[in-house]
Amino acid sequence: MSVRHEIAFEREICEHLGANGWLYQDGAAADYNRELALYPPDLIAWVQQAQPDAALVIFYDILNSAGTGPRETFWFAKAGFDAAALVESRQQWKSAVGIYEKMAAIPGPHAEQAKQRVRKLRLEHFLWD
Repeated sequence: MSVRHEIAFEREICEHLGANGWLYQDGAAADYNRELALYPPDLIAWVQQAQPDAALVIFYDILNSAGTGPRETFWFAKAGFDAAALVESRQQWKSAVGIYEKMAAIPGPHAEQAKQRVRKLRLEHFLWD
């Protein structure tokens, strides 16, 4: 099979899987981690759904060891917003505010959005120091 045919065949398989409930997104191969032999976003989503308490522990570990590089900043923001969403789903507003405040205190593209979430949660749930 020539490369040209193989690419078309692969594309057809991926489109079929995506149309039948599989999580497929064009370009997602860039997220594949060869060292771990998995897609970290898939693992995170599974842990969040299957073991939310374990996911919170992982997210808190990431928040407490914030790095400064672009990749570390991405995972810091992702872990922070995911952890806050989990505790918000449990209606633990003070915990969510604490997570957002921690995120807002560390400079980065996520800081302003975290500050806005703090203001919104404080107003909606009457949370004042």
